[in-house]
Amino acid sequence: MIWPWQRSIQARIVLILAGLLSGVLLLVNLEMARYLSQSQLEESANHLQIQTLLAARSLQDPLSEYGRELEDDDHDRQDPAPLLPDWTARYAQESGTRVLIVNGRGDYLAGDKGDLDLAERVAAEKGQPLHRWTHDSIYASAPVIRHERLLGVVRLSLGRGPVSARSFRLSLRLAAASLLALGLAMLAATWLSRRMVAPLKELESSARKAAQGHWDDPVELPGQDELASLSRAFAGMLSELRAMLDRQRLFIGSASHELRTPLTRIKLRSEALASACREDPQRAEKFARELDSEVDGLITLANSLLDLARLEEGPESTMTADTLAVVRAALDSCRVSAEDKGLTLQVELPESLPPLRLAPLNLQSLLENLLNNAVKYTPAGGKVGLLAERTQGGIRVQVEDTGIGIEPHHLARIFERFYRVDSARGKGGTGLGLALVKAAVESAGGTIKVSSQPGQGSRFTVELPGC
Repeated sequence: MIWPWQRSIQARIVLILAGLLSGVLLLVNLEMARYLSQSQLEESANHLQIQTLLAARSLQDPLSEYGRELEDDDHDRQDPAPLLPDWTARYAQESGTRVLIVNGRGDYLAGDKGDLDLAERVAAEKGQPLHRWTHDSIYASAPVIRHERLLGVVRLSLGRGPVSARSFRLSLRLAAASLLALGLAMLAATWLSRRMVAPLKELESSARKAAQGHWDDPVELPGQDELASLSRAFAGMLSELRAMLDRQRLFIGSASHELRTPLTRIKLRSEALASACREDPQRAEKFARELDSEVDGLITLANSLLDLARLEEGPESTMTADTLAVVRAALDSCRVSAEDKGLTLQVELPESLPPLRLAPLNLQSLLENLLNNAVKYTPAGGKVGLLAERTQGGIRVQVEDTGIGIEPHHLARIFERFYRVDSARGKGGTGLGLALVKAAVESAGGTIKVSSQPGQGSRFTVELPGC
């Protein structure tokens, strides 16, 4: 079973916020209810204490008279003066409290029946007021003192019912305000989550359109926040995907064209060979050699395509330990063709070169492609130069020639697969040599640059990082 919150980010945002706010408000309400109950008790006890102090002051004269009556009768216990019970009853009715009056020895004089507890007696003996509460009542006591003599103690008390009711009403108001705040917060969370999810829905719609082949409708949100950055990244991804698909289509078209021509020639020669093999053996032999050459070309093309795909898969996992030996091997492979053409080789190599994050075969292929191109497109009597040197992070290799050069408008595309500068260089080759060079350089984390002047030659500069 899939719950609604599992299908909707908006629902998850609202539910998470609701849960967090509910938990926080519940804790706040519980703590505030406890605080309100405590503060109401403190306030009621303090108010009752003030009433008790006022009552104690007003009882100084009656208790003084009563004390003298006891002294006149040799301290025998007498009934309180008529004023004391009347005063107690009247004060209890006016204040809504229960009143207890005892003398200095703790004997009952008037009011509510009961005795002082130990804490109240100790406080009275020290001449200090005291307030306290129990689970059902609030008490406040004060000594009645005159001329530094303890005449008695008055204690007022009232039930906690009104105080608890008042605290409960305040807690209900707080809870109602919290529920209102929670409702407003949920409305705000719903609005905010909808605003946040709306761009994601637009991105989803754009992705679905792109999946159906509609690449021209990317979503670009204004602003600098994360969603705007996501939309720009998504638009960039669509652009890269479109460019990649265009390159794939171009590659398929170019590869098909490159394969169709030799396959057509092979087909024609195989038919001619079949008809001429009996009548003209020499002609049949010629067609067989041509077929063999075409097959070699197809094998070279297939190997180049496989090498290119392998290099474009990712970074190299192997390394070249003896870099200088590989450079010399690549130089030796093209030395004979350069000498046959009457070219001068200018070579500058250091005594040693650092190891590279590139397989030896890939490094040799890279250099051979650059050197063979330089030899191929340099007229007789020209020069081809190879310079290799250490850099701070690896090596730099330059291959320079005095050949026919490259037109400026071709420089941006010479590393594309199957791209040929046919107008200047004629036909031949697979059109993958420089693409393989660039793929090998980039697989090792390096860079390649080219500069050229038509009729004056070209210079390729490769920088490769060391291990």
